[in-house]
Amino acid sequence: MMTVVVVEDEPIVRMGLVALMETEAEGFKIVGEAEDGQMALALAKLHVPDIIITDIRMPVMDGIALMSALKQEGISSSVIVVSGYGEFEYAQQALRAGAADYLLKPINEEHLLPTLHALREKILLEKARIVHDNKEQLWSFKTSAKQLARDLWDLRELEIEKELNSLQHELMNNKLTTYDMERKLTGYIALLEDEFRSVSGQELPFPRGLDKITHHFDTFIAHIYAAMKTIRGTRNWGYGKVIQAGIAYVEKHFGDPELTLTKIAQQLEVKPANFSHMFKTELGVPFSQYLIRLRMDKAAKQLSDSANKVYEVSAAVGFSDYVHFSKMFKRHMGYTPTEYRQSKWKL
Repeated sequence: MMTVVVVEDEPIVRMGLVALMETEAEGFKIVGEAEDGQMALALAKLHVPDIIITDIRMPVMDGIALMSALKQEGISSSVIVVSGYGEFEYAQQALRAGAADYLLKPINEEHLLPTLHALREKILLEKARIVHDNKEQLWSFKTSAKQLARDLWDLRELEIEKELNSLQHELMNNKLTTYDMERKLTGYIALLEDEFRSVSGQELPFPRGLDKITHHFDTFIAHIYAAMKTIRGTRNWGYGKVIQAGIAYVEKHFGDPELTLTKIAQQLEVKPANFSHMFKTELGVPFSQYLIRLRMDKAAKQLSDSANKVYEVSAAVGFSDYVHFSKMFKRHMGYTPTEYRQSKWKL
């Protein structure tokens, strides 16, 4: 998804251009509208859009001055200038100043869409150029960015950790200079942001201008985990839902003698330490105590409602050692399994 800011001082023209893009320009998202260059500059600082479509002649700050201000601010958005038939000399001046392309008024679908699509390809190729020295590395980075974007949106913690470890291994193995490390991370972030837009339809919640502060891989990792926290809030995937899923898994598999906190965390794709902390925070008891209590309750029900032998009940609730089960049952229930059954059957 390419982000776009539209700058036009004539409201009717601006509204028409925005409407045209929203209905016909698939893969492009309007993130801001402005009526002059000064407003556009503020929007560019806020959104750092991929593309800015701007009229040339406007009050306060015209399109040429806007392009100059963008350069001074270090904002590398691609600019498409819009001019009337009598203003072509301004369009030429804008192209010399670095505009990516120009459009003549009135703007229609026939001219707008090919211009946008050609610029999109140019932007993506530039991003790719930044991050690779050969086709194999480009493919590796694109594949990694796509997978990491999906895992971030789905909050798959273990997969995110694996992807980051793999990326770090690839970068560190090449013994890059600080400059090359920053260059490749800058490009990787660009690919990741683009893939995240495609997956989620939203902007990746990274600080603007992250490419300028990514001096160390650790900084990049810190921003990834901060982004996960933001995404969790955006999707309303509170820790409660993770624990609910964990409880549902325990309810279904409590009879598995190999059931552990680590095994459940792996199923939920979260770190065991995080799951342990979340579990105790949500329920007020450690996971191990919860599992024992659940198994004892399930065993008590079976002892009351069935004629299964005690060793069969023991196995059914996840204890392969009958003697250990009996000791745990008495500790929690105050009776041995046999005593408990007799007391219930007397009622």
